[in-house]
Amino acid sequence: MALTKVSYSMIQGASANVLDYGAVGNGVANDRTAIQAAFDSGAKQVYFPAGTYYLGSTSTASKFIDLSALGENISIVTEGFVEFVVETTAAVIPSIFYLKNNSNFTCGPVRFKDTGYDPLSVSSLKGASAFTLDNASGGNWGNVVIDAIYGNNLVACVSVEGAVEVANRIRGIHIKQLFSDDCFYGFNAQNQGDGVKIDNLIAFQNYRPYFVYGVASHQVKIFNRNNRITSGAVNISRSVGGIKTTNIWVDYTARDMSINITHVLINHIDLIAGIISDIHLNLDINSTTAYTPLRFVNYTGSGGSETTAASTNIVTDIFITGSCDSNAAQISVFASYFNKIQRITFNQGFGLECSSSVYAAFQFDQLGHGGTPTWTAATTNPTIGNGTLTNDFDIVGGMLFYSITLTIGSTTTLGTGEWRFSLPFTPTTNAIGSVYVLDSGVVYATAVCKVDANGSLLSCYANGSATAFSPTVPIAWTTNDELRLSIAYPIS
Repeated sequence: MALTKVSYSMIQGASANVLDYGAVGNGVANDRTAIQAAFDSGAKQVYFPAGTYYLGSTSTASKFIDLSALGENISIVTEGFVEFVVETTAAVIPSIFYLKNNSNFTCGPVRFKDTGYDPLSVSSLKGASAFTLDNASGGNWGNVVIDAIYGNNLVACVSVEGAVEVANRIRGIHIKQLFSDDCFYGFNAQNQGDGVKIDNLIAFQNYRPYFVYGVASHQVKIFNRNNRITSGAVNISRSVGGIKTTNIWVDYTARDMSINITHVLINHIDLIAGIISDIHLNLDINSTTAYTPLRFVNYTGSGGSETTAASTNIVTDIFITGSCDSNAAQISVFASYFNKIQRITFNQGFGLECSSSVYAAFQFDQLGHGGTPTWTAATTNPTIGNGTLTNDFDIVGGMLFYSITLTIGSTTTLGTGEWRFSLPFTPTTNAIGSVYVLDSGVVYATAVCKVDANGSLLSCYANGSATAFSPTVPIAWTTNDELRLSIAYPIS
C-alpha cells in the first residue's frame, strides 16, 4: 500500500513533514539525508507519517541523525507505525538519533532495527544505539520524554554517556514504554543520566536490559524473558574512578529463563573508594534452571576478574524484597569492603535467602520473618504432630532477635535425650536468653537458653540444673504444655 504524502500544515503543531523534504518511508530508499534536512530546517517539531525509514549502512561510529546543533524544544511527532532501519557493517556502535544539549526533547512512539547487529559478538559490540544522549562538552541538560521505543537487534535502545562530572549532568529522562527485543542493552547509562524513570522496560533475549553506573535517582520497572548468558541482567555498578551510584529503585520480574545467570549484579570495577548506596530491589524470579537472584562483586579493574582482595569500596543501604522459586541460589558476596558501615535490609520472600557471606559483609537488617525451626533431640528426634512450633526473628544492626514458641499437642512425640532447636543464623559470640515454661493447669517456671559462638543449635536449661530440656526436664511434658524462649546475639 502506497504512503500518502501529508502536508505538515495538516498536523497540529508540526513544523516540518519529512515527506516534504524527500523522505519516502518505504524501507528501501535511503531517507537519511531528507530526514536530517527536515531537522536542519529550523523546525522544532518534525512529523513522521507511518512508514519504514531506511537510513543506510555504516562501518564507523557515526551519527545517522544528528540533533546536537538544534538546541532545545525539539519534538519528533509520529503517526502509526514509524520504524527506522539501519545496517552496521563493522564492530562499532553508531547512533541513530544523537542528542547533545537538546533539553526539552520529546518523541512519540518509534521503532528501530539494525539489520547488521550481531547478537553473539559480546567482546566487540556490533550494532546501533537508537538514542544516544551525550554530555561530552559538559553542562546541564535534560528533560527528555519518549512515549514508546521498540528496539530490535540493537546494541542499545537508549545510551546516556559523556564526561564524568558531578556538577554537569544530563538530568530528567522519562521513557514510558521500552521494549528491548534481542538487544545487548535495553537502557545503558554511564556516569551520566540522573533522574530516570522507565515506566515499563520489557526485555526479550537481552544480555543486560538495565546497565548503569555513576548515576542517581532511577526508578525502573523491568519484565525480563529469556535473558542471554551474562554476569548480571540488571547491572548496578560503579566504574573505574567513576562517581558514586545511588538512589536506584528497580522492580524486576523474570520469566522463562533456561540458563544459569545472575539476575542482579551490584559491583565495583576497581578496588578504590567507590560508593554504591541506597539501592532498592523488588525481585520476582521464576526459572526452569538454577540461577542467582543477586550477587555483590568487586573486580580487579576494567576487564579484570572477580576478587575478594581488600578494598576501600562501600556498598551500603541496600533494600531487598520479593520472592524467587526453588531454583534460586542464595544471595552472596564475592568482595571485601572497607569497614562495617555497610547496611542491608532484607525482607525474606519464598526462595529468596542470604548466604553467610552477606551477613559477614553487612550490618544486616531482616524484618517480619516467621517460620518453623528444626526441633531435634540427642538420641531420637521429636515430631510435632498436632502441636505447634513457630519462630520469628528480626535482624537490626547485625543483631539477631530470635524467639520460638512450642505447644505440645496430643499427637506430639517428645523423642529421647536433650532437646535442641535450630538457629536461622550462626552467632559470632556466646549468648544467653530467657525461657518461659507453662506446665498447663499447674504452674509456670522460668529458665535460660544459650547459644555458643559459631554454633548452629540452641539449648534450654532449668535454673540450678546442668541438664538441658528433654521429655522429662524441667517437667514431664504433655498436651497443652508450652515452651517460649527469646534470645539476642550478633551475627556480623
